[in-house]
Amino acid sequence: MCECWQQICQAKEAVASGEKTAVPCEVVGRTSVDDFVEIYTMIKHGMLPDRVFFTEADLVLLRAVNKPSSHSVMAKVIGLSRKPECFELNLRMHFGSVRSEVSGFLVPKTKWEVIHLCSLSTTHREWAALRSLPYLTLGGDILEARITQPAPITEQQLAKVMQCQKVNEPQGRAIISSLATPGFSLIQGSVS
Repeated sequence: MCECWQQICQAKEAVASGEKTAVPCEVVGRTSVDDFVEIYTMIKHGMLPDRVFFTEADLVLLRAVNKPSSHSVMAKVIGLSRKPECFELNLRMHFGSVRSEVSGFLVPKTKWEVIHLCSLSTTHREWAALRSLPYLTLGGDILEARITQPAPITEQQLAKVMQCQKVNEPQGRAIISSLATPGFSLIQGSVS
């Protein structure tokens, strides 16, 4: 989460310095789902600069064209599609206690700018990994940082692995230990 926050802070600085490209868009529709507001925007093909693209894991800044400082909001891209005449970008946002103040400006036919801030794909992947821990056989070992002691290695096993894999003694020991020990193993060394 700290890395995600750092990405957002860096993106904020990049927006303030003008490093991020603002893409003009038009709001074409809006719906409310629970406490969230979803808006549907349209970006004309010629307005999307080279090397600027959006994915469904992106965090964007949406700001009014007429008043960039007073009306801006962060949103998550929840859908996108390419149509013959435009790109459709669907965004989800949460306004909290200021919903009535801000959502009144996000109405169809209003002009806005959308700026790509960062991707949430790594955050989503890390969150999914954390949520899966209770279901993993080694979940407790991971959370408690327990390591399994390697099994004893015979000289005959070591010589066979060193010859077959063409590795040195420490690498041979690491290979044998990783095969005999449950969990994760990291073997470092050259592959030549």
